[in-house]
Amino acid sequence: MRTPSRSLSLLTAAALTVGVLPAALATPTDDAGETSPAAVDPRLALTLAGTHKTGQFDESAAEITSFDPLTRRIFVVNALKGAIDILDGTDPSAPSFVETLAAEGAEAADGSVVPAGATINSVKVHGEWIAVAVEAPDKVAHGWALFYSTDGDYLGGVRVGSLPDAITVSPDGTKVVVANEGEPADDFSSDPEGTVSVIDVADPTEISQDDVRTARFTGYDQGTELPEGVRVFGPDVEVPEGHEPAGRVARNLEPEFSAISADSSQAFVSLQEANAIATIDLETAEVSNLWAIPLKDWSAEGNLLDTSNRDGEGGEGIGQVGSHTFAFVGLERIGGVMTFDVTDPADVRFVDYVNNRNWDVAVDGEYVEGMGDLGAEGVEFVAAEDSPTGEPLVIVANEVSGSTSVFTVGLQSVDRVAGADRYETAVALSQQFGNADSDTVFLTTGQAYPDALVAAARAGIQDAPVLLTRGEALSSATRTELQRLAPEQVVIVGGESALAPAIATELDELGFSTTRHAGENRYETAAAISGEYEAGGTVYLASGQAYPDALVGSAAAGLEDAPVLLTRTDLLPQATRTALTSLDPSEIIVLGGTDAVSEEVAAQAAAATGAPATRVGGQDRYETATLLAERFQPLVDAVFVASGQDYPDALTGAAVAGARRLPILLTRPDKLTEVTGATLDRLDPQRIIVLGGPVAVADDVLDAMEQYLP
Repeated sequence: MRTPSRSLSLLTAAALTVGVLPAALATPTDDAGETSPAAVDPRLALTLAGTHKTGQFDESAAEITSFDPLTRRIFVVNALKGAIDILDGTDPSAPSFVETLAAEGAEAADGSVVPAGATINSVKVHGEWIAVAVEAPDKVAHGWALFYSTDGDYLGGVRVGSLPDAITVSPDGTKVVVANEGEPADDFSSDPEGTVSVIDVADPTEISQDDVRTARFTGYDQGTELPEGVRVFGPDVEVPEGHEPAGRVARNLEPEFSAISADSSQAFVSLQEANAIATIDLETAEVSNLWAIPLKDWSAEGNLLDTSNRDGEGGEGIGQVGSHTFAFVGLERIGGVMTFDVTDPADVRFVDYVNNRNWDVAVDGEYVEGMGDLGAEGVEFVAAEDSPTGEPLVIVANEVSGSTSVFTVGLQSVDRVAGADRYETAVALSQQFGNADSDTVFLTTGQAYPDALVAAARAGIQDAPVLLTRGEALSSATRTELQRLAPEQVVIVGGESALAPAIATELDELGFSTTRHAGENRYETAAAISGEYEAGGTVYLASGQAYPDALVGSAAAGLEDAPVLLTRTDLLPQATRTALTSLDPSEIIVLGGTDAVSEEVAAQAAAATGAPATRVGGQDRYETATLLAERFQPLVDAVFVASGQDYPDALTGAAVAGARRLPILLTRPDKLTEVTGATLDRLDPQRIIVLGGPVAVADDVLDAMEQYLP
């Protein structure tokens, strides 16, 4: 990566990455299905999770990163070694060194061998392989694009242009784009042309030099008019020996970074010395457009410019958040990351700034323990569905301090997840899972509550969503979501009176494999699901006639890998008794007060198993929910809140809560209950996620919850 001291730039030299946060943070809809504004604007914050330190100072020991969601490894370009450091990112609070991947000795398809002194400038993970850009020891010579498995095995490589700087993989994985900067020699004795290599890469193990096509800017030296505002001001010197002829313009247009369109058809390449952006047609590998970035009047009021090479002499901004698409921008000089809301490019807003630099530690040209992060160079966004924690992450490589830091992306916000009806709300919650590891979806009736509640505990353990449907046929929203998720298995919960055989037939016609957990009634269905659990653990026992205790209990059960069984208030059903005996629990948690589950039933359950029966029950359902929340960690990142009086919108929320290891609290529809507010104050969450529309939980209640955010 070229630092500002080596290449003057009118564009920012800091890295930028854009991330879209999970579906639960999308613009909410009300119960009528109409889009409605959030009651409270969300406040995004980056929180440091952990740091890996190389102990090297100002040697570019950490420049660019690429995270692999499959192996949970972080590949870090270490220019000091001329190699890639592989870190284990399974625990973001403690990223640890695994091994170094060196390019030296790799033989490319054209017969060339990467010599000692070559430098890796960029890395990108795609599926089970990674692509790296390698600069030759003599930077004006042609470089390489090399391919490795994510386990570190060499797969193949090709020769590309001079000084390959950034490497990018198209979303469909069929093409790799390399921005070849083509900087002049240090003494300006020669200047190679800047080019963009487009590599067809269906299978990296079979790649050949014929798979490389080169997009050149020589047309602007041969009659194509250079757009106004594109700056070409470098020297007019010869190309290096062995290079194809190129004019002054092509030699002074120096591609550095690239991004590829979602449909994999175009690459957008920054030419920072020229203050321009080029568009590359990936089908033809030709430059299809070139335009200048407009100049800014720095003398105008409100336009601030930091012309100093010293830290701490910038302006402040760093706005109001109204949506959930953000840009994360690294600052090379002062350090840290700025966050902007960029959903509307015409109305970009500053959101947050975090800097992990320790200003109390004096730094004078060498590494000092405890100095923190200096010189943010590479910034990478990891979506929630790809993250080992289930939360979005931002990974920052700092070239001056040689450190790689991982930040958790959190929203200090009160958000609503709702659809036009209970079926669409379930779909919105399902989208929380994104590309989760689970290949299973649970399907229950949306017209009766017990099946969904006991399914939620099991679904949470398997990181699987719960979808709802009508009894005779799949609802359209549910069908669409199933097709998007494409699970290997759909688990139908409930008997044929709840979900008719036609449902299974329809799923079969859609190509899904199905299995059914069912009984003659809700108690037998809950018992059937409990057969999926190992014996000897905790069992939750809730009323099958009043649902709020089972609703919040399902989230806690998911936390403890425990089943939820149902009972009548004054009689332990035989199916439940049999399941308890089979499970042989070490502990039975009885949910709710004696009005929900009598002392007699609790005693019957204890007698059937020999296990102690502990009641978690308050004076009402709201207090019971707060008592269950105490089984979670003292502090949590987020809390789900649902109506304690009307349940459809919250039916499937317990699955998400269990998977995320988060509690569910209850509130009155029109007023935040005092005990719930006190629990929010104790838990101190970054986010509060309300399940259901304004009819379930009024906007005024969301407003009242904001005071409990940090």
